[in-house]
Amino acid sequence: MGPFLTICAYSLAMAISSFVAGIPPLLFELPPEKMEHLSTLSMGILVSAAQVLIIPEGIKHSPEGSPIGLFLIAGFITLFTIDRLSDIARSSKRNSNGYSKMNYNIEEGQGSPIDPNLEIDSLSERGISDSHGASSDGNTDDDSRITTSDADLDSIMNDGVQPSTTATEEEDYSIRQILESSGTLKGMWNLKGSTSLRKLLFKGFVSAFQNTDTLGLLIHCITDGIALASSLMASNESPTVQSIFVIVAIFLHKLPTAFALVALLIRDGLPRIFVLCHLICFSLAAPLGALITYMVIVLFVDESLEGLSGLLLTFSGGSFLYVGFHALQKMTYSEPEAGTGIMVPKSRKRMFIDYFVCLCGMLLPVFVAFLQED
Repeated sequence: MGPFLTICAYSLAMAISSFVAGIPPLLFELPPEKMEHLSTLSMGILVSAAQVLIIPEGIKHSPEGSPIGLFLIAGFITLFTIDRLSDIARSSKRNSNGYSKMNYNIEEGQGSPIDPNLEIDSLSERGISDSHGASSDGNTDDDSRITTSDADLDSIMNDGVQPSTTATEEEDYSIRQILESSGTLKGMWNLKGSTSLRKLLFKGFVSAFQNTDTLGLLIHCITDGIALASSLMASNESPTVQSIFVIVAIFLHKLPTAFALVALLIRDGLPRIFVLCHLICFSLAAPLGALITYMVIVLFVDESLEGLSGLLLTFSGGSFLYVGFHALQKMTYSEPEAGTGIMVPKSRKRMFIDYFVCLCGMLLPVFVAFLQED
């Protein structure tokens, strides 16, 4: 299979798996602990695979006297720069406009603002626990907990839409009905096609780029796609086991994040049809980054990658070092208290489990490296 078809196949699998991983919060209430363990395992795999499999393989296939260190740091700096610049841009927007209504609210005593990179630790603990704890007072049920208020509906309907003399009250009422019905599973899956629905879907996709939380994840997913494509292109001439670990690590890294993002958006009262639009954008971001990277390599580098496969592997190793270390920084030793959302220290048992799961992820590529030598 050619490199383009290989990248397309992996990109399609990544998009489908990410989308499927985000569906359960729309349908069921799942414990966040299991998804957090999956994310912790992926952290260990990412860091270890870069140092034990990808970088040594890159050095092995690089021409003698090649600037290995430059390609390694270039991969790290590329993803670091993309991440930091996107954070700076969003921070500037927050300072001028204030936090979005859909962001985490400090004034209500619910914790700190959502981190722009929105990893699984913060998302799953805050978003899922809050959404499941909303009914603890006994005055709400599942449907009322996820239905957007009238004020939020007005904001969603009017945000970014220019007044139109042709718009009718009937159309506005139709949009309101769709928003309200999308707060329930039955209404969400039985929406009928109409001009109002198309307009609403358009607004849903636009809102994915206006929400700082989702936007931060989109940027991060594109960097995942860059690392994926560079690794696949580098190993195209002689595929090795490390390419499989790259794919597995990215998939494990993305699936719990998709799950937690959807849970958080639901907790924030976003209509579920809008949440679905955000999930679609999230699922397509990494494949888009992979395809763009492939086109850049084909246009500016010899397509056969002869003599450069090892250097590209080293570049991807540096990029995965950043992704792994960045994810490790999100391993916190606190968790939200049930019902209140106040951050309290984790128990020693939970901390030991996190350490053990991450360590297992780090040792897995080491085990595979020994198998390769045999």
